[in-house]
Amino acid sequence: FKTDKNGVLQWQKTISGTDWDYVYGSVAMPDGGFILCGETYTNSNGGTDAWLIRLKNNGDTIWTKHYGGLFDETFNSVAIMNNQIYAVGKNATHATDTIADGWIVKLDTNGNVLKDAFVSRGNKQQEILNGITPYNDTLFTVCGEQNHLDSNVTTGLITKYDTSLTIIQDITILNTLHVLSNNPPVTNFNTVVNISYGSICVIGAKLAGSG
Repeated sequence: FKTDKNGVLQWQKTISGTDWDYVYGSVAMPDGGFILCGETYTNSNGGTDAWLIRLKNNGDTIWTKHYGGLFDETFNSVAIMNNQIYAVGKNATHATDTIADGWIVKLDTNGNVLKDAFVSRGNKQQEILNGITPYNDTLFTVCGEQNHLDSNVTTGLITKYDTSLTIIQDITILNTLHVLSNNPPVTNFNTVVNISYGSICVIGAKLAGSG
């Protein structure tokens, strides 16, 4: 649904098929429309497919597209840079070492894949990307989590990329954010936003202590 700045409803739509469908993120397009991202079981290639939807400014659907293979794929967040779409999530079909790898997909505004990249940090590690935000015209920041299946530990993940999907800076390791929590050792990052003077703010959860 869309509201005005006072919260008054302007329109609402239902976008669904014959099975479970989920929308997790959205971004405004330069033409006033929107891109939505999520996952869908409807007519999937197997398990759940990552899902993109392009809407007009009145909420009417322009196109919907599926992405993924035989196992579970998801898009959790989406951004627009230089009139191209960047979506992030997880990909279990590609996974080189365990259940899923983090997934970054660059697409044109018709939803055609231009390039993709995977986040894989070793054996028995599951990576999931939860957030993406443009940093400037040529760089963007992603955040998420790395599940260490051999030790039942979850650590945060923050990385800066350029538009060719090349890693520019591993912010997590640089700031030792991967060792923030203990008892139980769980840290995850869900959203990244830009703030003043070129800094970023990353929001998530840290489980530690006795409660």
